[in-house]
Amino acid sequence: MATVIDNPYEGIRASIGAADVQCAAGRLELASQGYERALKVAERIHYALGAAQALSGLARSAALSQRPGVADAHGEQAAARYRSLGAEAEAADLLRFLARHRRATGT
Repeated sequence: MATVIDNPYEGIRASIGAADVQCAAGRLELASQGYERALKVAERIHYALGAAQALSGLARSAALSQRPGVADAHGEQAAARYRSLGAEAEAADLLRFLARHRRATGT
């Protein structure tokens, strides 16, 4: 049974959570679609943290999909948004993940 979430902030969190599960399961295209949906809503309602989280997910899924250019672009956008919110730790964590992934894969 599908549940309708009327609150856009909760909808964004649910989309990101579902995309995180898809990403962890290796279903990277489905994960990317979920992050894209969350990003569109977050930008429409000016929810900066939700946008940063969605961009972070897009960066991680792109890295895991062996698309380093896309991963870097989304990663830089996410890090900038996190920093604008004072969320330095989240920005640093994402950038460390991307750097480790590049070293591990040689991309």
